[in-house]
Amino acid sequence: MEGQTGQMTLEMVLLLSIFLSLSIFLFNEIQSRQWVSAFVAGPWQPLKNMIENGEWTADAKERHPNLLNRHGSFSGDTAP
Repeated sequence: MEGQTGQMTLEMVLLLSIFLSLSIFLFNEIQSRQWVSAFVAGPWQPLKNMIENGEWTADAKERHPNLLNRHGSFSGDTAP
């Protein structure tokens, strides 16, 4: 056991440098490939359509009820 007084400290420094390098590499890969934005934006689009327009489909904006061609009058319909 003599001569190994700093071995634990040296191993911890090496493990720390390995984990730090791995963390930096993974963070850069995730950021460059934009995995988080794809993970969040993909499922969000149908939810956004339902919240804004009441439709799950991609063409929800064109199918919103406020865009329908309606006619209203104060006098009402005439009797036949």
